[in-house]
Amino acid sequence: MTESQVFHTTCPAIYGSAVASIMFQVSRHRPEKAANESFECNSVLLLNSIFILANWSSQTEGGGSHFEFVSVCHRDSISRNCTAMTLSDAANHILLNSGLLQSRTLGEFVLQDSDQPLPAQNLFSSSDALPTIDLYCAGAAEQLAAACRDWGFFQIQNHGIPLELLNRLRAHSHSFFELPLEQKERAAACSANSFYGYGIAKGRTYSPNAWMEAFHMEWTPASQVRRHMERIGIPQPQFEGFCEAVEQYASQAEKLAVQLMELVALGLGLDATTFSRHFAGSSTSTVRMNYYPPCPQPSRTLGISPHSDFNIFTILLQDTVAGLQVLKDNDEWVTVKPNPNALVVNVGDTLHAWSNGRIKSVMHRALVNTTEPRLSVVYFFGPHPDTKIDPIPALVSSDCPLRYRSFVYKQFVEQILQNRGKKVFESPLNSLLL
Repeated sequence: MTESQVFHTTCPAIYGSAVASIMFQVSRHRPEKAANESFECNSVLLLNSIFILANWSSQTEGGGSHFEFVSVCHRDSISRNCTAMTLSDAANHILLNSGLLQSRTLGEFVLQDSDQPLPAQNLFSSSDALPTIDLYCAGAAEQLAAACRDWGFFQIQNHGIPLELLNRLRAHSHSFFELPLEQKERAAACSANSFYGYGIAKGRTYSPNAWMEAFHMEWTPASQVRRHMERIGIPQPQFEGFCEAVEQYASQAEKLAVQLMELVALGLGLDATTFSRHFAGSSTSTVRMNYYPPCPQPSRTLGISPHSDFNIFTILLQDTVAGLQVLKDNDEWVTVKPNPNALVVNVGDTLHAWSNGRIKSVMHRALVNTTEPRLSVVYFFGPHPDTKIDPIPALVSSDCPLRYRSFVYKQFVEQILQNRGKKVFESPLNSLLL
């Protein structure tokens, strides 16, 4: 005789400042009573939809069995019945009712097996940690040049940007992503090819879709921060607070990027203004806020796929949740340990070519997890679009012959964007090789 077993469970769903409990049940028929049986579930919120990931397992005299499923419902309809499906079926169904991800399926976020991150790699290495440099210590220029040469990444302390401003920017960023989806979508990108505005992060390597939300704003040559925020329609005090935090941070990050260029030049044995004199009153820079919601299957997708940045420097403000990984020596993914008082900086492809490869731009990616959202604020710093990049003659020698051709920055960027999403692991620098 078949026995019917009903599991009842309560699953907390957290969004904004509210907490709701979802009660749902699973029924199954079994011919025999299990000796050891367990049922677990957890939920995560992506935009306005709640993913419930449940696992049931049992051990009987005849052997063990395991079943898992995903249930999805809209957060404004949590009292209604949620539709359950097996994970294999879920990949072929539309999971999200929210406007931003409407008509997307779980399969669109799933990487090929060979590209999926290994959970064990999201650990901190005591022997291979990212260099941390005090900008005002003796020998900072030499340390920066060494970090750019060996890693292409480093963390900086004593960077001159007030910690109060960093904390205020984090708070406003979190508040933005907690807004109702309908409000955030008012600042959506104006066209499918635009990087700017609110939406799913776009980039040359972000395929399949990145498990993240992003808000990308132009800073120089003309700030568009207030134009984007005016479309959202939040109360004036919040509007001013958000815009002022972004503007103050971007202004100071721009000064920091110029300072870093000059210190790296000194560390390479060059005149301090070798790079920075090309930026007198002109640059191309943007600010992007990234929000990575918890993910029910973090080992099968990525917040951002492996890529390098095509600019000069990228300055990253993190929260306390780990996720950023750097590819060290094209061999090992190293997880960057968050330091809330430090900023993470990486070299872009343009500076790599400008230095004739003496300093390097490297691949990096972002992992996600099942329990905690992760936030980062990224400042991208590049030259004016019409800037011609010629490898520095003093950095060409018999030991390091000329490797890269001259190029105009905007043409390099246009070429990268034309190939967006086609070659995940191939560096744009290959197109500049002689």
